[in-house]
This record gives sequence, structure tokens and C-alpha cells, in this order.
Amino acid sequence: MIGITILSDRRASKRGETLIEIMASIMVLSIGLVGVLAAIPFGGFRMSQMTEADNSAAVGRNAVRTIRVNGWARPESWLIKNPQNGSYVSNAGSLLYRNADVDYIDSTVPFLLDPLGSLNFFPFSTVFSPAGGYSTSLVHVAPMPQDENGVYQTANLLALTSWYDYLFYQQDDLISGYYASEDEAEFRPRVETEEKALLDGGAPEVPAFSGRYSWMAFVYPKSSSTYVNESPFSSVTSADFDAVVFHDRIVGDEKAFAAEVDGSGYQGGSVTIDLSTCRDSDNNVANGVDDYNRVREQLSQTRYIMLAGPDDFPKASSASPTGSVFPTVARWYKIANFANVDDDHVRLTLIGANTPANWADGGAAVTAIFYPGVIGVYSGSATF
Repeated sequence: MIGITILSDRRASKRGETLIEIMASIMVLSIGLVGVLAAIPFGGFRMSQMTEADNSAAVGRNAVRTIRVNGWARPESWLIKNPQNGSYVSNAGSLLYRNADVDYIDSTVPFLLDPLGSLNFFPFSTVFSPAGGYSTSLVHVAPMPQDENGVYQTANLLALTSWYDYLFYQQDDLISGYYASEDEAEFRPRVETEEKALLDGGAPEVPAFSGRYSWMAFVYPKSSSTYVNESPFSSVTSADFDAVVFHDRIVGDEKAFAAEVDGSGYQGGSVTIDLSTCRDSDNNVANGVDDYNRVREQLSQTRYIMLAGPDDFPKASSASPTGSVFPTVARWYKIANFANVDDDHVRLTLIGANTPANWADGGAAVTAIFYPGVIGVYSGSATF
């Protein structure tokens, strides 16, 4: 057999890539890069959601713990003495008052620990009365700070304001301070200036923070008194409360509507809200298409709403010993779905506790109250 050796041209095996192959590679790479770039905004959005949820949980847990540790669900801890002139509310028609050196509370209404939402630290109430809804009184109270001996301090209003400042806002160690021109920041009171001015004439400086996350609490006292509308502080032995967490709260933008529970109200269920009955905290009425559209947008973006209405069972009062006073039931619900019904109505699907039986199928007047910026509601209870 004759051996034949075939010599190949090595240069032929080292040919370059063709233009078509290069273009195909660039196309594949471009598709991958477009996918990565498209995922960046979504990833950033998810990260912001996770950060907000983490901050909400941290603030909510801290609020529940603060209320329990400091006994803020107890009426004794609430400021009922005017720090400006030392006077008390003394007429029995008030929801929180003093009579013959005994402090009383009307335990048929919810109380609101919200010093950030009020410039008046003396007890007062906000009444939401949308047409066709349930007239709801929210009594604003402020918890008092204690000294090292456990004595409540009410003498210095400036001390109270600085104290609220760092307890009802989430502190942020990343913020180093505010300039003097920024003392009136929109979402937080004065903390410190670059001149290092001290609060309360020599008190320790309060660490600066952004104030974007804040909280308030609704307290529902439980009284053993015969007359629920005239309950001595000593008769309040326990209370439930809801700590409500905000992100970028705008104080004064609260709104109330007449609402109707559709069906039985099992675990919240469906609620229809009448936009034409909208009232703000000053009892101003929504007027015109622009107001309606703004309210619709806010409702579609809010996550929680509170329903208030009469309890199922009447209680005895000083005016009606046989029992004809229906305490106010106020409960928070998470909004699972928002839907437009017509020009004046929207329907919300809610998740939460069962509504009282007399609310079912529009059987009782109900008011829906929402606070823009709520991102979490954390419930707790306390026994005294």
C-alpha cells in the first residue's frame, strides 16, 4: 500500500468571523442587555417596597412596645391638664374631664394618641359627620413624659413638644442634622440646628432624623363602670389599641365618607363608599370634579381604611340607665381591591375582623375614615 500524505494549508483553518456572525452576536448581546436594563427599575421598586415594609414593621413594633411599657393606654397617663394655664375640663358633657377631683372618661368613643397631628395638647375631639354616615368623635389626647421617679411632667410645653418629636417619629442615624433654615421642615418639628441649640434649656440634644416615618395610636378603653359615658379612670382596667404607621404623612388631609357594608361583613367583605358625602377634618365638603378625582386617586392608592359605627349591644349611661347608648366601634381594615362603581361611588374589598352584625347590608349608618400615607396597622392590648 502506498502511503499518501496530505498537506493542509494551516492558514485556511485560521479564518476570521464573518460579518453576519458578528451581527448575530451583537443582537444576542443586545437582547440580554435590554433585559438587564428593564429589570433595574423593577428591582429598585421592589427594593423600595421592601425598605418601606421593613421600616413599617420596625416602627409598628416599637410603637406597640412603647405603649405597653409606658402605660399609654391608661387614661392616667394622658394630658388632661392644660400646661399653659393649669386648668382642667370640668363639665360632664366632655369626653375626658375632671369633676370634684375625680378624672372621668367616656369609654364609648375611641381615643387618639396623636400629638404630631395637633398643635393643641389640651384634650379636644375631631368629629367626622358625613351626610348619611355615623357621627364619629375621635378624642385627641397626649401621653405625658415621666421623670426618674415616675412622676408625670406637664409644666413645660416646650419639653413636651421636644419629647414627642423623637418618640413619634422614626429616628435615622444617617441624618447628621438640619440647618437653621430647615427647622420648619414639612414632615417633622424642630430637632436641632447647626448651632447645636439645646431643647428645653439644657436638656440633652435629640438625635436628628428625617421624620418620614411616624405613628399614632387609636386606644379603645374597657371600663367596668356602671355608666360607660362616665367612667372614673380607676374603672378602666384594660384597653385595646391600634398603632398606625405613616410614610410621609400630611397632617390635616384626613377624609370621611358615608359607607355601606355589602353583605354580612365577614372578615371585612365589601364596602361601598359615597364620594358625594366626603368631609375633611374641618368638615369641608368635596366639591366638583377635581375634588372627586383627587379623592378617587387617594383611595385607589391608600392601603388601610377605618370603619366606624355603632356596636351591636347598647350600654347603660347616666342619661339612660336602662341602656340605650351604643358605643362606637372603630376598626382598621386592609384594602385588597378598589373599583369604581359610578360617578359618586367606589367599592372597596377589605380584609380584617368581622363587622358588627347590625352593619350588614346597610343596616346601620357607617363612616369610613382614611388617613393618606398609612402603610401599616399593628394591634395590641394592655391590662392595668
